[in-house]
Amino acid sequence: MLTDRTFGARVQHESGRVLCALSGMLTYSSYSTFRPLFEAVNAHGTGDVVLDLRELHFLDSNGLGMLLVLGERIAATGRRMRLVNVPPKVDKVLARTRTQEMLGAA
Repeated sequence: MLTDRTFGARVQHESGRVLCALSGMLTYSSYSTFRPLFEAVNAHGTGDVVLDLRELHFLDSNGLGMLLVLGERIAATGRRMRLVNVPPKVDKVLARTRTQEMLGAA
């Protein structure tokens, strides 16, 4: 059983890159917390955007959609999004939906 269902995101800027650590559960109810990531990744840096998912416990179709939109916006600026430290449960969702390459997890 998950003890912390709250979604969280920490953003750091390092050497032109944007590093985002996501935690908790990324679902429809996470949108208000996720939305500032759009501005954060566009306002800073010119390099890759790296999403560290090591503390992300759950991802549903709505959360997947948010990641896809974020990836599209990043790609529109000529940058790449990469997912790192993808937990097995989240990786299973990406594999089933065949979105690993689109999200930079492959």
